[in-house]
Amino acid sequence: MEIPIAAPSVLDTFSEYLRLISEDRKSLLGLGIISAFVLIGIFAPYIAPYDPKQTSTLVNTPPSWQHLLGTTYLGEDVLSQVMWGSRISLIIGTAAATSATMIGTVIGLIAGFSARRAVDASCMRFTDIFLIIPALPLMIIFAAFFGPTMYNIIFVIGITSWPSIARVIRSQVLGIKERTFVKAARVTGVSDVKIMFSIILPNVAPMILANGILAITTAIVAEAGLDFLGLGAPDIVSWGTMLYWAQSFGFFYGAWWWLLAPGFCIALLGFGFVLFGFALEKIANPRLRR
Repeated sequence: MEIPIAAPSVLDTFSEYLRLISEDRKSLLGLGIISAFVLIGIFAPYIAPYDPKQTSTLVNTPPSWQHLLGTTYLGEDVLSQVMWGSRISLIIGTAAATSATMIGTVIGLIAGFSARRAVDASCMRFTDIFLIIPALPLMIIFAAFFGPTMYNIIFVIGITSWPSIARVIRSQVLGIKERTFVKAARVTGVSDVKIMFSIILPNVAPMILANGILAITTAIVAEAGLDFLGLGAPDIVSWGTMLYWAQSFGFFYGAWWWLLAPGFCIALLGFGFVLFGFALEKIANPRLRR
């Protein structure tokens, strides 16, 4: 007779993951990079040397002691724009990734846990439609249709970034729902809804978090891409809008510093999220750990 095994508590699982993260150098490096940009974004109003939209007579000047990262074609301080842009890029990236993760998690849970093949097949075919269509053209169409505002950009990125997350969550749920503690819960009369959200969801939470962290990188790059194409919100200062104005005006004046600063920040922050996300995925998946 098979002895039911209780599911590990959320607190024990969380403590174990914290211990594994603290022992992983890559995750600590990624977390350090992310934390640095978050702090810069939070304290941008206090540490930025100038207002990001303040103009001056020093136009398209290279880095100097007065302007450490140079100025734009309007005389705006690039360093101040980078600091303020980190706040907007992180807000858009985190919000879009959160919405994509929520959609993907719900669809993945329903598809993986459902005992009816029709429900699983319907969810996966709906997911395949979004996977078949290239994401960037779909984002461009949605962004052009809804208009260039920050909230619309978040919506556009979120609605096009969830399919891969849904597939990952579904594969995890398919394995977990066959475990002994899930079967024991069914035998005792626990409803399917409670099993799905009280038992299975906490067990796939680390994988959801790992994919959500990686989705932030995708969202930040997507936001920069839409801004670079002129489909972003022109009234805000983000790394993407900086690149758009830099390629429109700074390129012809040889203002390499205007292009380099936001591009480097996007690459560095993306590198930090990738390191931390991969470390979380390895921690959440015992096979990768071995």
